[in-house]
Amino acid sequence: ATFGRRILPQGLAPRLAPIWLWFLIPNLVVFQPWDWDNTKFFAYWALVGSIAVAALLVRLWQHSRGGMVLTAVLVVLLCLAGSLDLDRSLDTSQNTFLFTDPGGIQVAAWVRTHTPRTAIFLVAPVNNEPIPTLAGRRVVSGYPGWLWTYGLPGWSERTEDVETMLAGKPGTARLARRFHVAYVVLGPQELQGYHGSVSYWEAQGSVVYRSQGYTVVRVKEAS
Repeated sequence: ATFGRRILPQGLAPRLAPIWLWFLIPNLVVFQPWDWDNTKFFAYWALVGSIAVAALLVRLWQHSRGGMVLTAVLVVLLCLAGSLDLDRSLDTSQNTFLFTDPGGIQVAAWVRTHTPRTAIFLVAPVNNEPIPTLAGRRVVSGYPGWLWTYGLPGWSERTEDVETMLAGKPGTARLARRFHVAYVVLGPQELQGYHGSVSYWEAQGSVVYRSQGYTVVRVKEAS
């Protein structure tokens, strides 16, 4: 009976009680539009909750010889469960993501040293585009997923305009002037995912960089 009343050390339970809000509220309120994004709150709940689990194991260990055996079994099971997650996280076939290729690193380095810091680039609106992430240059439109999450207005139309310009479709020249495009990057992501037209942009400006699958064109109006 005493063990049942005092699983946690005196005064610990009230201190741990508020962490249950981190479990209950994210199960009822969605704070981000991304699916499963609320799960990050549960990490803090589990972290603080581990204090209560540790206290329970200590009490079991101190209770009796049977409690020692049970504690040892529980510790082994907890470690095995964690090992399964660790093993999965170390599996490169499931957890490897190529942020950019050597050509992307090289073109980003070139852009940093050969273009004005205020220049605006037309690139594919993806979250691993090397120009905004590695070169630190402004782009016409970033990754739509983040723009949508942050609630920025007009992100869908802006993304469509980028697709139009990369492919050199009718209206491209007008849009390029509207967004003050100074440089156009045509790399693997622009060519494969957005049908980027190298021939169109070569006719609209001058090629200032070409290496490892990446072409940078300086737009005539920006010269």
